[in-house]
Parts: sequence; structure tokens; C-alpha cells
Amino acid sequence: YLILLTNPGEERGGGGFIGAVGVVVFQDGQLASSDFMGSDFSDALVTNIPAPAPIEQITGTNLVLADSSWSPNFPTSAALAAAFYAGATGQSVDGVINVDPVALSYVLQVVGDVQVPPYPQVVGANNALLELNYIINKARPGDPGKVYLAPFGHAVVDAALKTPRAKWVPLATALERGAAERHIVLNFNDTTLEHLVTRAGIGGVLLAHPPGGAVLVADSNLSGTKGDLFVTRRYDLVANVNAQGHVQDRLTLTYHDPLEVLPANAALLVNTAGLYDDYIRVYLPPSANFDDMLVSEGGAPAVSESPEDFGVEDNRQWVAYDLILDVNETTSVTFLYDGPFAQVAKSGSVTYQLAWEKQINALTWPISVDVNLPGGQRYRYPSNLSVGRAWSVKGG
Repeated sequence: YLILLTNPGEERGGGGFIGAVGVVVFQDGQLASSDFMGSDFSDALVTNIPAPAPIEQITGTNLVLADSSWSPNFPTSAALAAAFYAGATGQSVDGVINVDPVALSYVLQVVGDVQVPPYPQVVGANNALLELNYIINKARPGDPGKVYLAPFGHAVVDAALKTPRAKWVPLATALERGAAERHIVLNFNDTTLEHLVTRAGIGGVLLAHPPGGAVLVADSNLSGTKGDLFVTRRYDLVANVNAQGHVQDRLTLTYHDPLEVLPANAALLVNTAGLYDDYIRVYLPPSANFDDMLVSEGGAPAVSESPEDFGVEDNRQWVAYDLILDVNETTSVTFLYDGPFAQVAKSGSVTYQLAWEKQINALTWPISVDVNLPGGQRYRYPSNLSVGRAWSVKGG
């Protein structure tokens, strides 16, 4: 199985930037071998896969393995990562597993801190995400850089597999939490396994035919920094439903780029001095009609702007906007769209359903959903995207 070690601090549409990969081989239920390496091992070996336009415009080159998680549908990006590995090594894999430091922090709560000789840094449950970013990016004097990832991957796998029987249930619970929150995502070539993964909701599959309304916000950090560790955001959706089941949606995404004064944090933003470039794709319900996009900078009145691009993936229309945030700047981007997202019964009652899918590897952000039904019925749901969310409301 190909293991992708990803970084939520530098999101792509289908998960974090891939800093390292590993291949673990199981035989008769036992770990036969494991091998971890930096994701750049394949850069000079596989050079013929075209990059998505937003990446190609920045790099001027074809795609590399580290950026292969562009699609928010994990089976698509997993197949691409496997193709990179096969092209570079001549070896195929039986599945692909995406794991990020948030998931590792849950595992470390069970197995304890990890130190990789000869390095003095200690990675534990309370510091895994930031500490690994500091180490890999040499944010502090003495940080070793990307060479740390391969031995760290070995150490974590070894610690997990040596977990005593008394901790098996807590370890399974930690892994289950990581998968539920999309910090662990799995894809298998074996159709029986893949069916189980998909049914359990841990396959990172983009909903192609969701009932009613559906939305997924796919952020892709093109800054060349780890800005997603610091840029805050919140998402607010207002759905106005009429008696015929037609829905007018207003989705507002608000981003703030704070000034980082801690030297180690600032070192993670050194390429742009804190500026944040986010290629946002909003995946709409299949039957949606896009109406308009409004942008408000620094609290100023919102003005209509043209989207960067449109597209369709797995039956889902997406709308893109290239957001560029200066330090200490706040910008809100509002997407207006409509469609027959609600169902009307013979009795005249209206049922509205919404599935809000969480982006793979994304950190937890606050969201709110306001639903206005015919007859003046109103519902408000404050929540967050620690996991994907779903609502169903019915009005007479």
C-alpha cells in the first residue's frame, strides 16, 4: 500500500501537499517491509503528467507527485499518486492511504511521543502538526528538514504495530476518529475492500448524486507557504426554499490572514512575507444554476466579479475564484446559485436536505446554515466542519 504523508498547512483540493510517501507490504497479516522517502524522489522520473492550469501557471512545469491531490474525489487523486509511483519504480500498489499530522496526533495520544535519532526534536499528540511543519521547513535553528520525514514515518508505523494488546481498542478509536474527520482516507483496488470503505464514509468519495442540496469548498493553497496553518475562515450558507421546492442559495466564505510575529511561524511564510493565494473551488449540487459571485474586501460593499473558471467533475459543477489575501486583510466571497434542491410531497409539505462535505485533510472551520421554508419557518444550524455534516428539515 502506498502511504501519502500530507500537510494540511498547504492544502490542495483533494488533501494536503504530499511531503513524503511510504510503501508498506503485508504478507499473511504481518508487516513484511516498509520504505519511506521524500515525494520528490519521482520528480525527475515522471515528467509527462500535465498539471492543472492553476499549478502550471505558477510552476511552468508538468505535475509532480507532491501536488497530485488536486481532485477532491480521493479515488481520482489516489489513482494519480499510484501512477506516479508506478511510473517512477515500475511497481504497482494495491491501495493508497492518505494520512496527515492531525491523524498522527490522535495515534500519538495512544502510543506516546516519538523521537527519531539522531534528531532531538520530540513529536507528540499536542504538537504534531506545528512541530512537523517546523522540522520539515527548517523553521528553527537545528531543524533537519525533509530528511526527517522518512525515519519519522518508520518510527510511527513501528510504534503503532508494537502497541500492546491493552491499547488496541484506544488505538482503533484513534484511527477511527482520524478517518471520520478525513485526516485518514483510504482507497483500495480490491472491489470488496473499496465497497466497505465507501459504505463506511472513509473513502473520500465526492458525492456524485447527493439528495437535495450539497456543497463542498475545496481550498488550494498556491502560495508556496504553509499559510493554511494560520489563515482563518468561516463558511455561511443561507437557503431560501419556496413552495415548489426551488431553492436560492447564498454561500459566503470569509477568510482572514493574520500577521504572524513568532519567528518560527513567520519562517513558514517566508516565500511571500505572509501573502496568501487560495484557489477556491465550490462544488455545487448537480442541478444548480450559478447566478453570481460577490467579493467584499475589508468590510467594503460587495461587488460582482467574474469567477476564475467553471468545470464539472463526477456530475458536480464547480465554480472557482483565485483569492489573494494581504497580511491582516479580510475578504468575503459569496456564491449565489439556485435549483430544485427540495422535495414537495403530495400533501404540499416541503423537505429540504443538505449535505456539506468536508475537504480531505482540512482543519476544522466554523460553519452556519440558515434554512427559510415556505410559511415563514426558519431554522439555524451553527456547526463546524470537523466532519462532513448533513441536515434535513420539513415544512408544511
